[in-house]
Amino acid sequence: MCYNLKIMSKQNHKKFLTNFIKGSLTVIISVLIIYGVVQAGTITPPSGTPVAQFYTLTDIFNRLDTNATATVGDHSFTFADALAGGGKTLTEIYNAIPTINPAKLLSDTTYLGVTGTIATQTLSAANDTVSAGYYDATTLSAVDTDLVAGNIKSGSTIFGVAGNVSAGYTYGSNDANYVLGTATAPGTALYHLYSGSIADYPQNTGGIEDYNNAGARPADAYAKTWTTCNVGNSYCGTNDATYAEAKDESTGLVWSTQFGVNTWFWANNCLYPNLLDADGVCDNTPVSEPACKCVKLDGINGAKTGCEAIGDGNWRLPYQKEIMQAYIDGSYNNPAILANTNFAHWTSTTTFSSAGSTASAVTVRFSNGNTSSAAKTTASSRVRCVR
Repeated sequence: MCYNLKIMSKQNHKKFLTNFIKGSLTVIISVLIIYGVVQAGTITPPSGTPVAQFYTLTDIFNRLDTNATATVGDHSFTFADALAGGGKTLTEIYNAIPTINPAKLLSDTTYLGVTGTIATQTLSAANDTVSAGYYDATTLSAVDTDLVAGNIKSGSTIFGVAGNVSAGYTYGSNDANYVLGTATAPGTALYHLYSGSIADYPQNTGGIEDYNNAGARPADAYAKTWTTCNVGNSYCGTNDATYAEAKDESTGLVWSTQFGVNTWFWANNCLYPNLLDADGVCDNTPVSEPACKCVKLDGINGAKTGCEAIGDGNWRLPYQKEIMQAYIDGSYNNPAILANTNFAHWTSTTTFSSAGSTASAVTVRFSNGNTSSAAKTTASSRVRCVR
C-alpha cells in the first residue's frame, strides 16, 4: 500500500508540473499577443511611409497663446504618450483663445467668425478733416495737386514740399488785388490800375478820370462791389428805410442818401457859435480859436443836427479819406450806387492852412474825387452820412 501511495504521489507531481508549464506558456503567449497589439497600435509611422499629419495639443496651445508655429508630423507620438500634449488641458487651450475686437480689424476682414469694423477712408482736398479709419498708401500731393513748390512761399516747407515762390506777386498781373506791374506791358502797372480809358486817352498815356464829364463811365474803370440797400437786406442791416442807400462791401461802410445844403457845424452836429470863444465868431484871429472847433451837441444842451440827428442816431459825418475811398471803390458817376454825387460834400476833417487857420473843412466830390475846402460857416456843400 505504501508503494501505491508513492506511485500516486509521483503522478500528482507530474500532473502539477504539466499544468504549471501549460499555465506559464499561456501567460507568456498572452503577454506576447498583448505586446504585439500594442506594437501594432503605435501612431509613429513605419519607416518608408508618409509622415503623419497632426499637431499635439501643446502645439495648438502655444499657437493660440504666443502665435508660435510648429512643424506638422515631426512627433514620435504613441498611444503611451500624454494625449493632452505635454500636460495642456482642454480648459487651458480654450482660455488661450483670444477675444476678437471688431474695432481692431478692417471691415473686409473676418477672424474666428468676427468681422472687422474699421472703415477704409480717403483724404479730401476740399477740407482738412482726417477721419478715424484705415487709409490706403498715397501721397498728399496726389490728394491735392496744389501741393507743389510753386504754390508755397520760398523758405517754407509744407508736408515735405519746399516752396520756391518769392515774396510778392507775379509781374504783369492786372488783378486789382495785386500791386506789381511791368513797364513792358502798359496798362497793367499800379499807376494805370485806377484810371479808366477811352479812345483818345488810353491808360498808357495816363487814362481819363472816371467821371468823364458826366458821360459814360470807361468800360475798364476800377470798381469794387456795392450793395443797394432795400427791404430784402434790411436796408444793409440798418433797418433805416429813409436814409440807407448803399453799402461799400470793400470797407463795410453804409452810405446815406444825400440831403441838405448847410454849414459844416450843422452837418457835423457841432455847437456854433462856440460860447468858449471870446467873440463867438469863427474867424482867423486868434489861430485855432475854440469857435472853429467842434463841440458836440448832445440833445440835452441843444438839439442834435445833421448826420447825428437822423435815423437811430448811429449816423455821422464821414472823414475825408472815407469819401475818397468810396470814390476809388466806384461811387463815381454811378446812379445805381449813389445818386447825385457830382456835388461837394462836407467831411468832418478840418483844413489846417499854412497860416494856421482852422476855419475851413475838407469837401470831396463822390463823382470824381475832387478834394477842396470851404469855410465851416458857409452853407455851400451837401451832406451824405455814413455808418
